Amino acid sequence: MSDTFRILPVHPTTSNAFKEWFKEFSKIRSSLAPVDPFTGEFHKIANAFNALSLELQNEIADKSDKTKSSVYDRPDYIVREFLRTNSVILVISYMKSLAEALSSGKARILKTGIISYDNTNLDEKICSALLREIPSTLAFIFSAKESVAITNIDDLLKICVQLLDYAIVDPNPYIKIEANQYDLFTGIIYAVKSCIENVKDLNASLFFTLFQDFKLMRKFVDVITKSFECQLLTLTTVATQCLNLYIQASQAEPDLKENAKDEEFKSAFNNMMEKVVNPLITADRSNRSKFRSIMHYSRSVK
Repeated sequence: MSDTFRILPVHPTTSNAFKEWFKEFSKIRSSLAPVDPFTGEFHKIANAFNALSLELQNEIADKSDKTKSSVYDRPDYIVREFLRTNSVILVISYMKSLAEALSSGKARILKTGIISYDNTNLDEKICSALLREIPSTLAFIFSAKESVAITNIDDLLKICVQLLDYAIVDPNPYIKIEANQYDLFTGIIYAVKSCIENVKDLNASLFFTLFQDFKLMRKFVDVITKSFECQLLTLTTVATQCLNLYIQASQAEPDLKENAKDEEFKSAFNNMMEKVVNPLITADRSNRSKFRSIMHYSRSVK
């Protein structure tokens, strides 16, 4: 099978044309394999994600309520087929490798938007796949509630921890994306946000325990503060949405009470309120409803 693919157009609606389109789509999807993203073999994987980018952006652009029907009844072909064939596991593995490399210091994202691994710059197409197309794919797959039933949430949260740790040190404004794309950092946060929204379909107790063990509340607080300081408002917004949703969903969990008694957490949380949340509410009163759970929780963190 060739290592290159033509860019797949947005799926057609006529029967015969769709049949040919789906055949090409299936060929591209089936080319995915468990490959180290820092080797030459990953070129083929990067080409596959690049070939699917137009269809992915088209599916992301559809803002219809994904909770009202099964993904298998919707024309979200990338999500549906990646779940049906368990290809989502490969998507997570690519993100896991990158997150581990960034966390260990073996990889870093340069100001040029290129990934350096072992002091060698990766190919531009591989960088695009790892920083844009694959995170966008992961985020959109998790918009379907069916995703939580076949994935290891432990892996997803570990990836999130490692990427948030990296973003706290270097919030990285160097990744340029299209209108209907996510970058490496917003993509993983959107995936976690979707897990919280679909927590009733998860082992909720395990999920909240992992969230607490990984100290994700504190990491979100730090990322929100750092990204706002660096004027990365998209990252600030999605991280704030995720934190607000987590606080709302975990009212009965010990995480909130324990953090409210931790002096270091209280200091960081109040700093976030002072530097980020309060100024955003002052600038636009409609933000009050967006931060409702954060504001309510802030009363117990004084």
